[in-house]
Amino acid sequence: MVEITSAGREALATKTTPLLTLPAELKPTARSLDVPVETLDRLRRWRLETARSAGVPAYVVFHDSTLAAIASAKPASLTELLRVSGVGESKLRKYGDEILELLRATPA
Repeated sequence: MVEITSAGREALATKTTPLLTLPAELKPTARSLDVPVETLDRLRRWRLETARSAGVPAYVVFHDSTLAAIASAKPASLTELLRVSGVGESKLRKYGDEILELLRATPA
C-alpha cells in the first residue's frame, strides 16, 4: 500500500520537489562476482590463522568483500594486488607475499 506522507502532501500543495532518499546500493557478493569458492575458502582460513596469531579480529586483516575481490581478481603480482579495493600499502607490505603464495598454490 502506498501512502503520501505529510511532507509529500506539502510538496504537492506548494508544487515543490520533495527530497527523495534512495536505497543504498548493494555491494557485490562473492556469488555475484563468480568467485572461486575454493580460493575464497583458502583465503578465509589464511585470514583466520593470521588474525589469531596477531590477536586481532579477522576483519582487521581483511574484510570478506576484500577477500572476495582478491579471489575474483586473481592477482599475480603485488602491483595487481594493490589494485584490489581494500588492499592498501600497509596491508600489501604485511600480507601481500603470503596472499600471492596462497593464490599460486590454489588450483585454478
